[in-house]
Amino acid sequence: MKNGNLWPRYIMAIALIGILALASVPSAWAAPLAQPVRQTVPSPTVPATAAPATAVPTTAAPAATPEPGVIAPSLEIRLPIQNEGTATMSGYLVALEQVAGVEYLIEDVVQEPPFEYPLADLAPGQEFIFEFVARISADAMPCTSYPFKVTLVKGAESTLLQEYTVTAPCDLLPDTGV
Repeated sequence: MKNGNLWPRYIMAIALIGILALASVPSAWAAPLAQPVRQTVPSPTVPATAAPATAVPTTAAPAATPEPGVIAPSLEIRLPIQNEGTATMSGYLVALEQVAGVEYLIEDVVQEPPFEYPLADLAPGQEFIFEFVARISADAMPCTSYPFKVTLVKGAESTLLQEYTVTAPCDLLPDTGV
């Protein structure tokens, strides 16, 4: 056999190795972007239980929860609740989720559990604004986010109104003088 007959095979082998190397470049480049630490995933949408058709509570856009990574040791929340139905909305409670590390203030008074507040009867088209402050309590862990939910409750039925997150600030490292 002559060496001249092997050249086409050598060229094909080198071309095949080159194609495989080029094909692996995009996956090797994109693999770090697929790590959960680097992904931006929108928060899940939680389906809400509907209220009776004759009394339809709705909420306008509440104060925004800070972006992830932003430290918010307290949030002032104004949550509008409106009856868009045709009958009076009565017997409802606004319930704040009990979360260790979070305390609620209404009119500058720290609240004690259970965190349930009766809602006044709302005529059709009438609106009520539920205001409170959620803040990190003294027993909260540093650098920890505390999510909590606000729901509208009537008997055994509940409707998720909004989810919020407060974040405890991180402890400062001691100054080493360096």
